[in-house]
Parts: sequence; structure tokens; C-alpha cells
Amino acid sequence: HRFDVYTQLYQGDKKTHLAGYKKFIFENIHRLPYWYDRRQMNEALLAIGDRESIHIVNQSLLNDPVTEVREMILYDLKEQNRVDKFIDTIHQLSLGKGKPCSGVSMNQRWLLEGESELSYPLREYLKWAKEKQNLKEETQLKIDSALQALTIKRPQPKPGPGEGFEANDPQD
Repeated sequence: HRFDVYTQLYQGDKKTHLAGYKKFIFENIHRLPYWYDRRQMNEALLAIGDRESIHIVNQSLLNDPVTEVREMILYDLKEQNRVDKFIDTIHQLSLGKGKPCSGVSMNQRWLLEGESELSYPLREYLKWAKEKQNLKEETQLKIDSALQALTIKRPQPKPGPGEGFEANDPQD
């Protein structure tokens, strides 16, 4: 409940309470056992948007043990139209770096071989980011690299006799 109190104080007078609000979040975000509280704190840090807050959110993207927290961060980044300051972390996640995480909701996804619980939300975020205009060239390259890393190369079954499409003879 202390987070709710700090949030209300901050909302009442942002200038006066910003430092205390951030300090409280920084000290508690990685210690809270309930995932939804960590999710709300990350959302608050994204709204603040300064360098230290962005650093903490990037750490949560890499290290939070709950998939839903990381998914909601990706959702918030998309909603707030943010790419550049988070692309390094997202690239690392697409390469399989960061601590393992697992979902807590009942709606578990079917995972294809080689995928993690974050593969789908990462791919969706990256597809969205790829469509953005005016991205730095370095950012665009990292998006492409991250998408490539998330592409699952599954062996394609070879069709048996009479089970596939034949190329048309151009003289027909």
C-alpha cells in the first residue's frame, strides 16, 4: 500500500515528490513478491522517463521472473511509441539473454520448439518497431537482427511421392 500512497503524493505534486517517489520505487521494485506491483512500478518509471528510470525498466525487461511483467513493459513501450532507448535490451532478449521467466496466468501459450514465453510478444513488438519511421540506422539494424534471432528454423518435411506441388512446365 505504500506504493499507492507514494503514487498519490506524486500525482498531487510531481515536483515536490518526484525524488522520494523514484527512490521508493528503485529500492523496492526488485524485492516485491507480487508481480502486479512490479508491473505498476515499471509503468510509473516509464511515465517518468528519465535516464535512471529507463535503466531500471531495462533491468526489469531482462530480469523480472514473471513473463506478464515483461509483456506489459513491451505493451507499454508500444503504447508510448518508444524504441531507441530499449532496443539494446530487446535485442539481448531476442538472443536468449536475461534471466529465465515464466507466466503466472492461466492463459499459457503453446510454445513451438525453440521458443520462449517471450518470443511472441518480442516478435510483435519488433514487427511494430520495424514499421516506425525516422529510426536511427543502428536501431533498425538491431530490430532486423532481433527478428532474425527470433525466427525459428524448423526442418520442413519433404513431400513423399505425389504429395507436393510440382513446378509447372513453362511450355504447357
